[in-house]
Amino acid sequence: LCARALAIKQQTGDREGTAISLGNLGRIALRGGQLEEAIGFLQVDLELTRALGDRRGEAMVRTNLAECHLAMGRLREAEEEARLALRALVPAPHHYPSPGCVAEYLYTFVGLADLPDGAAGVAGLHTEAENIRSHLVSFDRLMEMVETGEVNSGPLILLAYWLDRNRTRLRADAGLT
Repeated sequence: LCARALAIKQQTGDREGTAISLGNLGRIALRGGQLEEAIGFLQVDLELTRALGDRRGEAMVRTNLAECHLAMGRLREAEEEARLALRALVPAPHHYPSPGCVAEYLYTFVGLADLPDGAAGVAGLHTEAENIRSHLVSFDRLMEMVETGEVNSGPLILLAYWLDRNRTRLRADAGLT
């Protein structure tokens, strides 16, 4: 539907509407983990938004582009440090741990991957003196650990509840039952 809306706006010469549609398509691609496609839409959106003199729109597009590049860096990091080839990196809630008290802003993502035998263990780059211990647990076990307090890291708890709410959709989008 968004692609059709873009075509109509382009045919009618609606430059502002075209920019909005490009931004929508970029955000949809980003949410779906299609990062290169998202960047393509957003770069055209940025050019048009700048030509229109829309500074607020330009700031929003730049934020979305930054999120794409951040996600791309996380894909590389997952491959280097955890020996996982992610199919997609899905943005989860980005947030402040405590607004007004902590200035750190957390960007959280859920990576979609096939987990090979031996995915758990110690990985990381020796050149960076990393020892990253990975644990492989079932979804049910993760939720049990959250409920019993065995998991006590706020960002992990938030992601576990986000995954609980979005798991069916993510599995359907990935073609899994």
